[in-house]
Amino acid sequence: MNRTKVHQTAPTRSAAATFLTFVVNGTMWGTWVSRIPAIQTQFSLSEATLGLLLLGLSAGVLIGLSLASNWIARFGSRTVTSVSFGVMSLTLPCLPLAPNPGLLAPILFLFGGAISIMDVAMNEQAVFVERLAKRPFMSRFHGAFSIGGLLGSLLGAALASAHISPVFHFVVATTLCVIGMSIAGRHLLRETEIHEKSGPVFRIPHRALWCIGAVAFISSVTEGTMADWSAVYLADVLKTSEGTAALAFAYYSIAMAVARLSGDRLKAHLSLVSIVRTGGLIAAGGLVLIVISQNTMLSLVGFAVVGLGLANIIPIAFTAAGNRPGISSSTGIAAVASIGYAGFLASPPVIGLLAEVTSLRTAFASILALLISLPWIAQSVSANESAE
Repeated sequence: MNRTKVHQTAPTRSAAATFLTFVVNGTMWGTWVSRIPAIQTQFSLSEATLGLLLLGLSAGVLIGLSLASNWIARFGSRTVTSVSFGVMSLTLPCLPLAPNPGLLAPILFLFGGAISIMDVAMNEQAVFVERLAKRPFMSRFHGAFSIGGLLGSLLGAALASAHISPVFHFVVATTLCVIGMSIAGRHLLRETEIHEKSGPVFRIPHRALWCIGAVAFISSVTEGTMADWSAVYLADVLKTSEGTAALAFAYYSIAMAVARLSGDRLKAHLSLVSIVRTGGLIAAGGLVLIVISQNTMLSLVGFAVVGLGLANIIPIAFTAAGNRPGISSSTGIAAVASIGYAGFLASPPVIGLLAEVTSLRTAFASILALLISLPWIAQSVSANESAE
């Protein structure tokens, strides 16, 4: 039996709190991503070993996604958001303190699991804020995540250029995020969807969600590659400094943030299907620019173009999943996130191993095959589709 209750917090206050929550989540992610080259140097990791190590984070993401829907059903998305953030804030500063790669892997696993659980919970908040306000917010919320990613990566670039250790960086970023969540947490919706009986921890997603999941998967593979490998690409392929390398994710994030903040207005003029199709082709163009360029500035522009193209694909997929008739919001979001974020599980080791066998430039080029397939499956996000 299912009952839906939306706490009657002022829509603007709930929207602002959800926006800040997305900023915090993105800042934590951008903080980690910006210092991956420093972690690689600290532990003397090859590209293949780094890829396998990042598999620990990706495995945590998938395990977290398998648990998120049940926990949200039992405790509500507000509680799950707060608890998962608490785990993130404990694990992030511990990453550079690990004495060896063997202990770094389980910490990454916990960090990845907490990120994914918070991701599903805050996206359920987003879906219900939209329903309460009766107007679109999802793209702006995901734009807030990109703003957070930009803040984290810019801080990382500045501190890396000043030769400040990742430990100090991570502690400062975590402290700021704790302050942000202490403000946001009080105004998140107290109840969204509450299920008296939780379902199984793992279930095969409804087939109405498979193609939406495929859209999210392709976007996530590319996003995961940009997150895990963009700084490494500039440092290893173009031989830039660590500070300059951290700008790759910053350029990507700022373009994504701008596109997402205008995404809800874009939806008023273009169909969701058109946005996904066009976005996939734009991202493919940016990736081509990255892999053919020998110039750092042109490569940074390429990362920005990829961010511009991908910007609204995941928000659209989550909105489509969260509003699929006959499927609860948390179940739909968690299912599509599980399919989509399997890309995060696949991309780190695959890119790392391909780079080891061929080159990192060739490994990046391999993603083009996925991006150019987006126009063929974009129809699945149509608002007119119903569950079968």
